[in-house]
Amino acid sequence: MTVLGRSGTGKSVLLKLIVGLQKPDAGSIHVGGQEIVDVPLERLNEIRKKLGFLFQQAALYDSLTVEENVAFPLARHTDLPDAERRQRAAELLSRVALGAVVRSGGVRIGIVDKIRMPRRSGEKVTVVMKLRKATQEVIKKDSVASIETEGLLGAKYVTVSFGSTESEPVRDGDGIASRPPLDLGELAKKASDALTNVDAAAASMRSIAAKIDAGEGTVGALVNDKKIYQDLSRSMAEAKASVTGLHESVDALKHNRLVRGFFNRRGYFDPKELTAHEIAALPGRPALKTFVYAAKDLFDKDTAKLKHEKPLDEVGKFLEARLPSV
Repeated sequence: MTVLGRSGTGKSVLLKLIVGLQKPDAGSIHVGGQEIVDVPLERLNEIRKKLGFLFQQAALYDSLTVEENVAFPLARHTDLPDAERRQRAAELLSRVALGAVVRSGGVRIGIVDKIRMPRRSGEKVTVVMKLRKATQEVIKKDSVASIETEGLLGAKYVTVSFGSTESEPVRDGDGIASRPPLDLGELAKKASDALTNVDAAAASMRSIAAKIDAGEGTVGALVNDKKIYQDLSRSMAEAKASVTGLHESVDALKHNRLVRGFFNRRGYFDPKELTAHEIAALPGRPALKTFVYAAKDLFDKDTAKLKHEKPLDEVGKFLEARLPSV
């Protein structure tokens, strides 16, 4: 239920009556089935423990931290140990934006204590965390903080990575770097766009397949019209036969008296002759001696035939001298 009204219409008075801060002039007030008018204070306090009451402007104790403010009723009305009160307060704070759990290596190590907004444009939001003292052994100045989500739609929490062994431990007031959180909304949008593109591609493929089935286009005609396929196969066979015949005619010309001089001047009849004595690879070991010749000093520029053999004599002599030791 929500109570709305202008200033002075009795909203605050109604709340004070419900929690017993004011007494009505007449009538009775029941909370949870129990009458609260004229009950002893001890009994009224037991009823008040089941109520939540938030003052305007929060009205927290400014001398206490957020966690200590939340744990205050537990300290006043229960006999719980201090550690258990703090744990309970941290669990409650983890349900709201302020006081979110801080984890490292999957283990809870503290809570978010404050969030400071930037004072000017370009500055970053500062998140103040309260961490256990024992974390100084693993949380270092090169650790990185980021916001994570429990599951897909669960509560958010802060996770801090372990620092390196070479880095200095963080101390009170130190800052560490942060990493932007994963935006599930943006991720979902990208996935949706990708699925849309896949659907569009599938629709195009279905359209093409339908046209082929209907015999539209060249591919459709090839698939559906047997005569076109037969004509194409026949044309390919004829072309292959023509190429084979051309090779045979050229082989015959090589031995014709009128034109075989051309092949003689060229230096070879069959192109395979050019690679007959090709060396696949040079030896891996260092060369014993290197001989360098210009092409014009050995071969005829028109026929590419070996014309000057004398320069190669020194190569032959070197090889002959090496043969006995090989």
